[in-house]
Amino acid sequence: MKEYTKEDIINKCAQCFDNGYGFACIESVVLGYKEYFGIEDDIIPKIATPFGGGIAGNGLTCGALIGAIMCLGMKYGRTDKETDRKILYQKVDNLLKKFQDYYGTLNCGEIRMISPIVYKDPVKLKKIKDCYHENVCNELVENVAEWLAEELEI
Repeated sequence: MKEYTKEDIINKCAQCFDNGYGFACIESVVLGYKEYFGIEDDIIPKIATPFGGGIAGNGLTCGALIGAIMCLGMKYGRTDKETDRKILYQKVDNLLKKFQDYYGTLNCGEIRMISPIVYKDPVKLKKIKDCYHENVCNELVENVAEWLAEELEI
């Protein structure tokens, strides 16, 4: 399997989000880590799609953060009920703390200061989405990808 550096993966996440690919933050994070995990199936990014915009555009938990948690599950998740979840839960807690400390919230709408009503109005959302994409979310995707790499010990 190919060796991936932390920088390679962070750049891949950023490219998926920022270079016209049109992927949401959560899709970008899981796509950025897809090759690292050796996943070839198109389940990624499909499984992540409904969580964009803070869970289906509702401004709830940040999609990039949810994607990172999914990636932690890919490495540390269990395949049987006897396996202990302690390591996974600790790594998720570490990630949540880093995110909360940096952004002051876990919620997409609060980070982008968008009410749930705006998420459901395509005209209003389009007016502000580009601004936040460029000024907030690009950096956010890179930060989450880096914090995830730390938890994955890459």
